[in-house]
Amino acid sequence: MRYFLDTQLYSYLANGTIAPAEWRAALTGRELWLSPVTVYELLEGLLKANVHTFPISVVALATAAEIPDARILPYPGIERRGVRRWLQAAGGELPADFHDFRRNIAAGRADFLAAIRRFLARALPRYHRAADPLFSADWQKAAGRTPGEHLDAAFVFHTAVLERVARIRYNAEKHPSDYLDYLQLRYLNDEDLSFLTADRKLVIMTQRSLESDRIYLWSELANREPFRHGG
Repeated sequence: MRYFLDTQLYSYLANGTIAPAEWRAALTGRELWLSPVTVYELLEGLLKANVHTFPISVVALATAAEIPDARILPYPGIERRGVRRWLQAAGGELPADFHDFRRNIAAGRADFLAAIRRFLARALPRYHRAADPLFSADWQKAAGRTPGEHLDAAFVFHTAVLERVARIRYNAEKHPSDYLDYLQLRYLNDEDLSFLTADRKLVIMTQRSLESDRIYLWSELANREPFRHGG
């Protein structure tokens, strides 16, 4: 089994929330891969860093950069060498393809939010009496899915964001990380990949996915609490 880490974990190691000994104990012997989405998030953190957070961002990026090129996960239109150049340019002038990637992220996030708005515009005010949107043909169409596709983690997460918007006045516009989580979860369509995160909310929001058994909380892997599932 191959593993890739949520961005937050690299930051937690850098700021001391995760001790180096705990990191080594949990990850030594595991085949670690790196998502371009994680690199993007870490670089965004560096670009927006202040005098206090800049050193943390630098250390987090250096840890991510230890993963070799051959273990950088694919992303449409992005070469592994390109992601390596991003890492090498950290703290300086970032390459043009990084800025292209930023625009790609912004456009994808706009589509992610637009799907939610399209569905709710049709479904409200009867939404609260409607059937489970996870199995709604209308929602699947709005989200750009083919009818009958399996309940992958990304779609289940997208649906969970939809439900939060509809039921608890959640303003998804103010949570750009939702779309980045969605992109990370799409990698789980590769059945040999598992995702490690410290985000308990993300784990809860993806419980109905057929891929939920490959989403691990750091606290599980670090033996702070029992495993929910094997792996």
